[in-house]
Amino acid sequence: MRMHPNHVLASLLLSPALCLPLSAQKEPAAAKAGPDTAALATATKIPLAKAIDIARKAKPGIATTAELEATTDGTETVACYEVMLLGTDQVVYEVRVHAGTGKVLATELCTDAEDTAEVKAAAMLEHALPLARIASEAHGLLRGTCIGAELAAKKQRAEVTMWNHGRPVHAEFALADGSLLAAKCKPATGTKGDDDDDDDEAEEHDGAGEQHGGKKRESGDEDDDDEHEGGEAGEHHGTETPKPKRGA
Repeated sequence: MRMHPNHVLASLLLSPALCLPLSAQKEPAAAKAGPDTAALATATKIPLAKAIDIARKAKPGIATTAELEATTDGTETVACYEVMLLGTDQVVYEVRVHAGTGKVLATELCTDAEDTAEVKAAAMLEHALPLARIASEAHGLLRGTCIGAELAAKKQRAEVTMWNHGRPVHAEFALADGSLLAAKCKPATGTKGDDDDDDDEAEEHDGAGEQHGGKKRESGDEDDDDEHEGGEAGEHHGTETPKPKRGA
C-alpha cells in the first residue's frame, strides 16, 4: 500500500537522521511554548480546530490565528484558546474559548495596530483553506496536542505548533491544500543537557518541494560544518576522517 506524502513526512519527523540546528531558524509565530505550556496542554479537553469553529459561531468571520494560553474565568485561572478573526463587519476581534468546556469566555475588539494589520492581511489570502481545517489536518498527521495555528500572510503558508511529550513541534502547511511542507521539534524540556545540546538534538524535516512538485526551500545544509566534529563530519559530508598514525 502506497503511503500519502503527508504521512511519509510526518513519519520522518522524529528520525535522528534528519537533525539540523534550530539556531539559524525563526520559530513560527503560531505559538511560543513557555514553562506552563505542558500544564495548559494537559488541561485541554477540546481540540483547537473545534475551538476555532466555536469562536466563529460567536463572532462570524475569517479566523487567522488561534493560540492556547492562560486566562481568568472569574477567580480561576484556566486554559483557553485565543482566536483572532476578521469579522463580517471588517473589524478584528479576539475571542477566548475555554479549552476544557468550549465556553466562550470573552469577545473583544483587537486594539493592537500590528495585530490588526496582520489579521486583515491573512484574511485576504487567496485560495487558503480555513484555519480550522489546517489545524485538523495537523492534528491528524502529527503527534500531540495542537496548541497554535496561524495563516501567515508574509510567508504564504500556514504555521502550526503541536505539543508532543514535553516539547513543541513546529510545522508549516500549504495554504491551498493543507499539505505538510516542513516540521521541526526541540528536545523535551527538563531533560539532561537541554541548555547545551538544544541545537545538536533539534530535529527537522524540510523536503516538501520534492514531495509536492514545488520549489524546495533552502535548509542551511551548507552551514552545518561547524555543528559536527571528527568522524561525524566525515560521515555527514561523505568523506573519511584521517586516522592518527601509531606512535605519533
